[in-house]
Amino acid sequence: MLAKRILVVSIVASLGLLTAACSDDAEDACEHINEVCASQQGFTKQDCSKSSENYDKLSDAEKEKADKLVDCVMDADTCTAVTACVTAGATTGG
Repeated sequence: MLAKRILVVSIVASLGLLTAACSDDAEDACEHINEVCASQQGFTKQDCSKSSENYDKLSDAEKEKADKLVDCVMDADTCTAVTACVTAGATTGG
């Protein structure tokens, strides 16, 4: 139960970066997370509509990190795999 809560918190925290990644790709990744994590207890569907506007505010280094995270998330087919993407991105710095 605690592991599931940690998983949900990790995913929700990652959505800020994902919704900041390059426009359509970020929206697709955010929607993908909403789909694969919908069955996780405690997960709340996220609004993915502000991707482009948030991406424009990032530094070049942050944009590169966000783009890599989007690629990983789009390849993930489970909520656990999404969390692994987020965790790897956070610990390696991109």
